[in-house]
Amino acid sequence: MFASSTILAGSIAQPAIATTTPNSVPKSFAISGSGWGHGLGMSQYGAYGMALDGKKANQIISHYYQGAKVSEEATTTKLRVGLLQDKDFVAVRGEKHPDASSGGSLTAWIDGVKHADAIPAGRNLVLSTVTSNGNPKTSLVLDGKVIGQGSKILIKWNNTSSIINVASGSTPSNAVLNLGTAACKFNACSKRYRYGYLEIKSGALAGDSKVDLNVVNVLRLSDQYLYGLGEMPSSWHIEALKTQVIAARSFALIKSRSLRSYCECNLDTTDGSQVFSGFSKEFSTSGDKWKRAVDETVGTTGSTAAEKARSGLVVKVGTTVVDAYYSSSSGGKTQPRSEVWGTGTISWLVSVPDPWSLDPRTKNPNAKWVRTISQKELVDSLKAAKISVTDVAALEVESKYKSGAVSGLVIRDSAGNVTRLGIGPGKTISPDRLRGLLGVKSTYISGIKPDSNTVPGSSNATLLPLETITVVTWPEGNVLPKQFDVTGKVYPVQVGATLNLQRKSGGLWKTVATAKSNNKGVWRVQWAGPSPGKHYLRIAASNSKGTITTQSRSATWAGAVGVTAPKSAKLNSSFTVIGTVNPAYKDVTVVFQRKIGNGPWKTVARLKTDADGKWSSTRYTGAKNSTVWYRVKIDDSRVGKLTSVVQKTVIK
Repeated sequence: MFASSTILAGSIAQPAIATTTPNSVPKSFAISGSGWGHGLGMSQYGAYGMALDGKKANQIISHYYQGAKVSEEATTTKLRVGLLQDKDFVAVRGEKHPDASSGGSLTAWIDGVKHADAIPAGRNLVLSTVTSNGNPKTSLVLDGKVIGQGSKILIKWNNTSSIINVASGSTPSNAVLNLGTAACKFNACSKRYRYGYLEIKSGALAGDSKVDLNVVNVLRLSDQYLYGLGEMPSSWHIEALKTQVIAARSFALIKSRSLRSYCECNLDTTDGSQVFSGFSKEFSTSGDKWKRAVDETVGTTGSTAAEKARSGLVVKVGTTVVDAYYSSSSGGKTQPRSEVWGTGTISWLVSVPDPWSLDPRTKNPNAKWVRTISQKELVDSLKAAKISVTDVAALEVESKYKSGAVSGLVIRDSAGNVTRLGIGPGKTISPDRLRGLLGVKSTYISGIKPDSNTVPGSSNATLLPLETITVVTWPEGNVLPKQFDVTGKVYPVQVGATLNLQRKSGGLWKTVATAKSNNKGVWRVQWAGPSPGKHYLRIAASNSKGTITTQSRSATWAGAVGVTAPKSAKLNSSFTVIGTVNPAYKDVTVVFQRKIGNGPWKTVARLKTDADGKWSSTRYTGAKNSTVWYRVKIDDSRVGKLTSVVQKTVIK
């Protein structure tokens, strides 16, 4: 029987003098992996691969969001999309639609009042913050002339023939310069917006006290917003596009129910929300195909586009619209919420197979990737994350989740100290943080290879003194003779600490077996030669800083004796009973005993073991049916005082 215990340091030797020449460390590390993004919910490349396999949008949705279905839901007609925040100057310019022969004029509404004059196409309107009677106002300047001031400015345009160019800058001229001079061209039409209207306000937003400009595009969710969504290539299979539209509409609908204070918007234009590209999405290669995917998933009630766009297809579980999370691709299996954002589970957000992310037909550029990070970049990044390291001699994947995403990393410095990083919710590093820390595209990390080129390690890399030895297996009571293993762990965790199993003999502690700690600080000492009798043992752990020991423990080793007899034998015949003594010694006296039926035990022979610890005895049966029981006893200082298990032979 073995017990588990944690033993504090029994003694600490004087520290060794630190070396003056630092050990070398890899110049960089090549981190290999696959996938891009958080790995939750739908994989976009996976959706594309499923569409290539002939799956419809509703089938793709039900695979990536388990238990979910596609159904129609009412959507807002005033989704607020934050285009710009925390800007000193904003310039806008009306432009005609590239496919129209005229148009492009803008209309300004100041605190609900329409400005008398339209702003002609091609003219630059500059907005900035001014103070009036102690209150922030937004000033409108056209061609160097102030045309109005107000608390809230709306900029509207003709949806069918006009688009608006929006830019910002640190000065009025810089903002205008950033609008550019070229007209909107096919596949080159950034910063343009076509639908709804712009709302521009001055205030202390964006999480600071500075009063500046905030620009929001207010438009219909179900079609106008989605026309400009830049989350998936428009050239992909139509069913993949429709899947993306449905997932994005669901996500946006959930976000439309709350307002973000930093922008007074429901969503912004970044991948932290959903990438909103505006007019450039539909005015690019296959843009008409993308619009078709949006139009085929809007509501069915009404005779006009505006009426139908009051609703659209979304992802639901039961009657509830869900946050349809998605990312570019996975490492072959998506992640559940519990691995990424929380310890709890969500029934529809579980891990599902995603082989399509790795399917060559999709030409996923992130099916395999390699990120090389330099020694300095890695150390600086770890320190910024409050992970104290001086240098990195080894960086290894220690464990993975069932999805294949990394759940643990091990870092070893040039001195041998080991730092473990748990990856996941509530652990050392969140998966999102790890991607930023290492600069990798996902946490589906398949391997980490150190550079064969090296640089000097840090002169500050110092081996930490050992503090504790945890013994996981320790002998208790009588232990049978066999190879004895004792395992445990040293703390602080470090590689190469020396672990000695010591036995007290003649008042002195003598080492009988030795091992080294691995990169987990774990060690295993194997002792092949314990002799029978009582022993006093301890573990001593040492490194260049000194030695610590556990308290001593006692254990008694006893030998073993075995007997083997046939289960049955015939009348008037003979058979052989054999046995062994362990440890194997020659000339151990074996007392061989027999019992017939319910009779008493009787000694029938005294035998001697051979050099292999073996013995045997030939037995003869009579003419009567009977049941015979056999056992042996030994009493020898080399093996101990032992009785074997009983064997039975039926004679008939």
